[in-house]
Amino acid sequence: MKCLLPLNGRAAPCACFTQPNGQSDIMAALPESYWHRLCVCLACTLLCAIYIFCCRHLKPGARRLIAALPAVVCNCWVPLLFHPVTASAPPQSSEILTIVLVEFAFTWLANFKVLAWAAGRGPLCASQWNAAQFVAVLLAPITPLTATQGRGHQGARGRQAEHAGGPADMALAFMGKVLLIAVGLGIVSLEPPLLVLELLYTLGLYAILSFVMDGPAALFSAVIGMEVSPHFDAPWRSQSLADFWSKRWDLAAGNTLRDLVYEPVQQGRLVRVQFAAQPRSTRASAAAEHTQLRRRRALGSALSFLVSGAMHELQFGYMTGGWSGGLMMLFFVAQVPLLAVERRLGAALQQRGWRIPGALRAAATLGSLLLLSHFSFWAACHRYGVTAAALASVRGVVAAGRQATLDVVHSGVSRLAAMTA
Repeated sequence: MKCLLPLNGRAAPCACFTQPNGQSDIMAALPESYWHRLCVCLACTLLCAIYIFCCRHLKPGARRLIAALPAVVCNCWVPLLFHPVTASAPPQSSEILTIVLVEFAFTWLANFKVLAWAAGRGPLCASQWNAAQFVAVLLAPITPLTATQGRGHQGARGRQAEHAGGPADMALAFMGKVLLIAVGLGIVSLEPPLLVLELLYTLGLYAILSFVMDGPAALFSAVIGMEVSPHFDAPWRSQSLADFWSKRWDLAAGNTLRDLVYEPVQQGRLVRVQFAAQPRSTRASAAAEHTQLRRRRALGSALSFLVSGAMHELQFGYMTGGWSGGLMMLFFVAQVPLLAVERRLGAALQQRGWRIPGALRAAATLGSLLLLSHFSFWAACHRYGVTAAALASVRGVVAAGRQATLDVVHSGVSRLAAMTA
């Protein structure tokens, strides 16, 4: 990965990591064609998924972890196949949108699913999957709807037990995200104030991520009969930070953090073991266990945000070749004290019998997130040219899609005219 140093508010590649023509050693050895590199990426990840399927007979623990390492390394390598943002090249020359989607689907979700599988956790441990379903669960940015698998004695939890809808519902949601992206691009072109722009960018991020997940979900639900849990749930209706992060925003990523970070910390062990009946405890020991469980939950939540921040820093590195100066990490780590304050404030208001209207709570929740992201998340994106490159990439995809649609319509009309002539 190229080492980046700030240059005029953007990130510039360090010469010691590049060749005289400005290319890195890795990029110079790759095919020039974008589609060739994309095929290499998909072929590598598919082979890794098949390899993990062949290792499913191994017992959870060290053997599975050792077996999983080659797949983890490969999934960390594939985002390097694509061109990052550089100060010396125009924004439209980067492949930032592909980097974001590849990193999210494979480096984050797929790797976390594999590591959870190594610990006997997560959706890959379900016994009902055939080869095609196993590969789909591993590679697609989805969480299958499961009732008990991977959850031990406690059954399904949270949104993983809810059905996101059938293929028609998800296809309709998919088209809705396309419309939202197109409308958002039109408003962005009007150059509104920066905070309004950042609100639009946030909605665009939601639309793109949901767009990418709704499409595969609809496909797999229709082709192989797999039901999936929801990916997003109207995040603008969040009435608290806890509600936003646990029930409404990017639940696919949240589910992997729950499987690999939160639950192991809460249970006090990494490798899941079958539940065994515990002897009846005294009132004093039960109180001590409750206190310990509460502390473990708080620690698991804090570590989940820390790992999320680290993954966003890694993603930023793939996009720019450097790091954000800690701004990405700051946004996610800051959620920990904010959630603690929110809990204490909520308890105090409840004791006094005060009830805050839902609309006001939603405004306070979203306002606090947008304000914090302005000084951290979006500040990093603006500073290193990520925002401009992402906009250029999305505009290019929309323009290509529009042209392809027009070509198909024109071809259809021409054939119809020829048939009727």
